Amino acid sequence: MAADVAIGNFLYREVIDPLDDSNRSFIATSAVEGTGGLVWKCGIEGVSVFVYHPDEGYEKGEEYSITYRFDKRETEQMGGWHTGSSNTALFMDSSYINVFTVEALLSKQLVMRPNKPGIGLNVLTFKLDGLISALNELSCIDF
Repeated sequence: MAADVAIGNFLYREVIDPLDDSNRSFIATSAVEGTGGLVWKCGIEGVSVFVYHPDEGYEKGEEYSITYRFDKRETEQMGGWHTGSSNTALFMDSSYINVFTVEALLSKQLVMRPNKPGIGLNVLTFKLDGLISALNELSCIDF
């Protein structure tokens, strides 16, 4: 496995599955406010985007919505986020990935809050410096 490479606010890690040689590389950034991370990851079916939120427990099999805002633009809400194998991450519905990624590329900051009863105001803030260069490292996405 190659060493982690820092690209702006992102970390790139090259990962090759040892069983089938498929690309599992990813880029990730940690929240500058709140506890969590934002990840673009290669997989068998292309790229996935997820938010890692270790302080929260999500019900497996449930869908959640996330309220988010890029820079000072209008606040939006996106449904269809689902849990993966862990109950601390929410995965974006694949139909939103391209639009979300384009918005992120045009932005310096992302603020988001998973909408879950009892979550309160646990907001995650991400700086997006270096995103275009980091995405260019991933062979599973073209931007």
